[in-house]
Amino acid sequence: MKKLILLFTVAVVALAMGCNHYHVITEDHYVVDYVYFNKTSSEITVHSFFLRALNEGSADSLFVIPVGGSHTVTDYMWTNNAPLSWLSAALVDEDYTIISNEDKTVTQTRGGQKEDYLNSLYYADNYTIVSSVRMEDKYNTVRLIALYIFTDEFFENGEPIEQ
Repeated sequence: MKKLILLFTVAVVALAMGCNHYHVITEDHYVVDYVYFNKTSSEITVHSFFLRALNEGSADSLFVIPVGGSHTVTDYMWTNNAPLSWLSAALVDEDYTIISNEDKTVTQTRGGQKEDYLNSLYYADNYTIVSSVRMEDKYNTVRLIALYIFTDEFFENGEPIEQ
């Protein structure tokens, strides 16, 4: 619980300081912790389907975030990728993510309409970098924490779930 309170405090301070966009860093190696925080009134399920990976035999991603809780996905990038690269180059247009709460479902694709893409989990500017730390290792690694906060507004235009 203390970890969640600390993470939320860091996020609020970063937002108050106007830290809304990530900056491209020129180092070669990154570890990015994508933290998804649920600030809605119901539990959220996030299910991502990565078609290129599925064709190669890899599984898709599924996680549940309780009200007031968070979930972290860690990405290790050991090449000349920019931070948050999985949001763009690593995906194909057919990849999609289904985000649902108790009442509605929102489906997002990387190759969707521009206005949908700009409001999606795939658009890097929708994340707030709350921490950027250079690690003291042989790879000159930079560890980033990228925060995405779900609110009830996220589901306003979602499709109703039939019960």
